[in-house]
Amino acid sequence: MNEAQGRRARCAGCSRPATVCACAWFPNGGPIKHDTNLRIVVLQHPHERKHSARTDWILQQCIEHVEICVSRAIRERTYYVERHPELLKVLEPLWATPEHCALVFPENAAPQSSTAPIGSAAFYDRSCAKFIHSVSTVTHLFAIDATWKYAREMLKSSLALKTLRRLSLSRELGVNDGAFVIRKAPIATVRSASAATADYSSTLPLLSTAEAVASAVDLLVDGKIGTRTQAVRVVCEQVSRMQFERFSRVVHRPERRGYQRDLYAQISPEERSTD
Repeated sequence: MNEAQGRRARCAGCSRPATVCACAWFPNGGPIKHDTNLRIVVLQHPHERKHSARTDWILQQCIEHVEICVSRAIRERTYYVERHPELLKVLEPLWATPEHCALVFPENAAPQSSTAPIGSAAFYDRSCAKFIHSVSTVTHLFAIDATWKYAREMLKSSLALKTLRRLSLSRELGVNDGAFVIRKAPIATVRSASAATADYSSTLPLLSTAEAVASAVDLLVDGKIGTRTQAVRVVCEQVSRMQFERFSRVVHRPERRGYQRDLYAQISPEERSTD
């Protein structure tokens, strides 16, 4: 532990306050490697960058080859050539080899699960408006790190992202709800923003950015949910638990749209609903 400037000591490994250090939960031996040339690029909204309860740092500690790019949108390539050449190397595949890129983002359509190989990734190809199940040819995986409101705005204003194949995660692929319950988007918000049909909306898991990307990488590299998802989940569970232990009390608001019963039950049995 190093004493950082300020009032609280911070851990040199995870940059968190020493009292809530998460280093003990990171994978032994550093970020988990994958024997492919897959690179992960997280496009992070500036507002998310300022949020203390974000998960990009968890992803970087658990999985190798993760780049964070802070921006409100992806502009034309000439903008980066002239003003931000340091970002061009990270974003270049969007223009050079878009056919080898994919975006982790739910699509407004329901995949035909009956034709999906178990454990495969469901890519939505906008050129033919169909889901294509494949785990090959992806060298760069992009993800948006923002609230749902800002994520939709970022996607709408980024032409380079709008044309990419989308990797859609669902329970049918073995992806379950995440463990990062500190910030949990209401079910109604996620499903109304991401799915066009009620049947498909019920299969959408609620995930933090780190958990969604880890699941996507597992599907692309191994064809099934596995070690990366589990590694990220362990950290998310422990960070949530440490944060929860410092709550004076949890205020339940069942009258709010999207209220989730038993949201905190996995880390605090006392919070389990009895009604």
